[in-house]
Amino acid sequence: SQGGLGIIGKVGVRLTDNSLMRQKSCVIETKQLNKWFDTNRRNITFFIARPSVGHEFSKCIVTSWKNLDVTSHQALSQEKNCRRDKLIFWLSQKHNLLMKIRWNLERLTAAEKNISRTNAMRPPTVPLKMFYSTSTKYRYIVQEVFIPKDSLNSALSSINEINRSNKTYSLTGLTIRHIGKQRSVLGYAKDQEKWALMQYWRIKTSPHGIEDYKSLQKTLFKICNEVNGKIYISYASMLGKNELTNMYPDLRQLISQKKLIDPSSKITSLFIEKLL
Repeated sequence: SQGGLGIIGKVGVRLTDNSLMRQKSCVIETKQLNKWFDTNRRNITFFIARPSVGHEFSKCIVTSWKNLDVTSHQALSQEKNCRRDKLIFWLSQKHNLLMKIRWNLERLTAAEKNISRTNAMRPPTVPLKMFYSTSTKYRYIVQEVFIPKDSLNSALSSINEINRSNKTYSLTGLTIRHIGKQRSVLGYAKDQEKWALMQYWRIKTSPHGIEDYKSLQKTLFKICNEVNGKIYISYASMLGKNELTNMYPDLRQLISQKKLIDPSSKITSLFIEKLL
């Protein structure tokens, strides 16, 4: 991903029908998410949960999609009302009450309806342009961690504590997806199912803010280590070689193979150079 480990030389693509899907949403207590998912997983095709940062993750919007096995001819949707949503997003970072109001407005975009497969998990349910920023004072950073299912509540509690205790960065949003067991060498769910926690952090661009961002990554690394979780490796630019290889032991084998196949490092990156 992002050229961090090398260059993708071959890609296999498998097509699927653009079927019609039924979108449903509900609001539940976040601590009940495991129970909700285990009860409903056989009846849904896609799923995403959005805990409320303003409510300290106590509540979350759960949106799911179920395949109706009917071909859809809906055009690909585009994000609308970008200026309005950007204003709401910007205001929500000023006060916790406004963060709660923004989250409640998000509930309205996840109403029950039929939607094509290609439009599921697209705007407005999952915004894209709303996060674009040209600010020189702040930078918006994505961090993703993969947490065992039974450790979700403790991990969210730790992330909430990080958010409350620092003034140079703040959490502006978080989504949760389910990751099944994987077979890849650097898989982040090789041993068990995990929750993927995608976080959107606002970081001050001052030197002090950048140093705090480095501390944030190390703290997320510690949280993952405590519960047998992982940080998405391509977003872990601030971590050192030992930290990365401890979290992803198969990295050692991958680097050994690279040295054998490409001893002169004709294909390399700053990320790879850190691991060599």
